[in-house]
Amino acid sequence: MLHAGSKQVCSASSWGQPSSRDHLLEKFEAPVMRSKITHVIFDVDGLLLNSESVYTALCAKILRSFGFTLTYDLKRKLMGRKPREAAAVLVSELSPSFTASEFTNIWDRNLTEDKWLKTSSMPGAERLILHLAEHAIPMAAATGCYSYELEQKLKYHPNIRNNLSHAVTAGDDPLRGPLIPYEKTDKSSERESKDNA
Repeated sequence: MLHAGSKQVCSASSWGQPSSRDHLLEKFEAPVMRSKITHVIFDVDGLLLNSESVYTALCAKILRSFGFTLTYDLKRKLMGRKPREAAAVLVSELSPSFTASEFTNIWDRNLTEDKWLKTSSMPGAERLILHLAEHAIPMAAATGCYSYELEQKLKYHPNIRNNLSHAVTAGDDPLRGPLIPYEKTDKSSERESKDNA
């Protein structure tokens, strides 16, 4: 059992009977530490929203129209990539009759706002957001998707959208990938610091 300020001890005993491992485990005691959470930054796709299901269904539909099947191995190679990068991977892997540019155009035409209507939040995501909001923890989103796409996704999830104070998107910059929001956030903070000086 854990108590604040006590040491955490793992016990392998059953029904109160000490096991031969108890003595060994006592050597690995660690103090229970409580840290204060001051802010939280969430990724959106796959963490807050089950958007991967939309991307997978759309990609599979487009590939089917050209006579291809979206396998798990191929899907893995596409995950986390911007549409142009994913299209280039598809062309490289499948040697299809379409070009990367044609695939991207088809993708953009078919990724309409109504696709996000049935997208669910990930298990526990809304509960976590509401819990953090209840404790006045500031929250933001940092994502590699386009800003208009983020607005469309969050439109159907007001418990999430209304509790995020900021959202940084990198998708609008076609040369940057999903990890760039953090870089942009750092640069924004630097500008704010200079403006306030």
